[in-house]
Amino acid sequence: MALLPSLAPALERVTTVDPTAAIETPRKLLRVMFTVSLPYACSEYPSPRDMNPDHALPRVILEPLFISKLHTFPLHQMGKFCADGLLDRENAAGYDHFFFMTQKGVRRSHMKDAHTEEKYRRLVERLSSYGSLMVAFSGGVDSALLLAAAQEALGKHVSAVTAHGPLFPQRELHEAKQFCRERDIDWLSVSFDPLNTDPFRINDPDRCYHCKKRMSACFLDAARRAGARHVAHGANADDPEDYRPGLEAARKAGLKAPLLEEGLGKEEIRRLSRDLGLSTWNRPSRACLASRVPYGSPVTAEKLDRIDQAEVFLEGMGFSQVRVRHHGEVARVEVPAEEIHRFAQEGLRRALVMRLRDIGFAHTALDLEGYVTGSLNRVIVERPR
Repeated sequence: MALLPSLAPALERVTTVDPTAAIETPRKLLRVMFTVSLPYACSEYPSPRDMNPDHALPRVILEPLFISKLHTFPLHQMGKFCADGLLDRENAAGYDHFFFMTQKGVRRSHMKDAHTEEKYRRLVERLSSYGSLMVAFSGGVDSALLLAAAQEALGKHVSAVTAHGPLFPQRELHEAKQFCRERDIDWLSVSFDPLNTDPFRINDPDRCYHCKKRMSACFLDAARRAGARHVAHGANADDPEDYRPGLEAARKAGLKAPLLEEGLGKEEIRRLSRDLGLSTWNRPSRACLASRVPYGSPVTAEKLDRIDQAEVFLEGMGFSQVRVRHHGEVARVEVPAEEIHRFAQEGLRRALVMRLRDIGFAHTALDLEGYVTGSLNRVIVERPR
């Protein structure tokens, strides 16, 4: 059931809102559940209609509500709360929408999808069985969800490792470190530079295989030194649809791929991340900078630096997703198709051309198809290994 137009903007905003506006909506048209997310969220509270305004929360008198104590909990754990007598699962399943009330306002949950909810429950169970785990953590959407789920499953028995070197933008290292610091997760970084190896530098279609093979060995060594029994990476169920020889290298090395194994795709991972309150849920998809260099063109540190500078500039212009493909003197720019119209602005276009010329690109070209993940893979035919 869709929300009334007048109500939807208020409830879906992340900024502070007043949920009492929902009272004007006939109860037959909207059934919602509110939970409270606070540092003291597991304390006992009176019913929502009697909530003390001193708690700095908006007054909520919506019915029906099937909880007498307000808790913060992931919806995949709903069964646990049923057992505790706090929530009737059948009644909860009848709600049209779930909302989480926080000190920052109201967040809408999209975990009504029971299939995705079940996948996440299985993911946590799988991670629990590992005993101890080191997550290969890039700071991106996929590995962030994996790390958060691993912490839920294993607590202090999970750690994270992030590779740093010419393949990875420096900002990703800072983001990964900050994510772990906020969640009190043990984190370490390891230096990784495959540019000194011919199989990588010559950039044939097996480049990713050779790179992932060496990187996997690096992560496994870090795990042994940290006492972790397993290493997992953030490959997801959509990845095998593209040409990804690195997946095979990671599998042969013994790395776990729990997201892929539980069938979680990119959009599901984003929805779960949003519902779990992860700041990474809408982060742009990223890949190593070498993926911007066409096969057959040698990968050099200079090229990677140019690509990184160009993409940082485009991100600063407000594009939600960018790729700068390195074609010699030409930078081929990819942004989402729905954002291409922005290049009609002469000031923006001129600023981009001048900046990329300063970086070292003589010419700037716009790909009219828009951003396409793995677009450089079109020129190859996957070969059996």
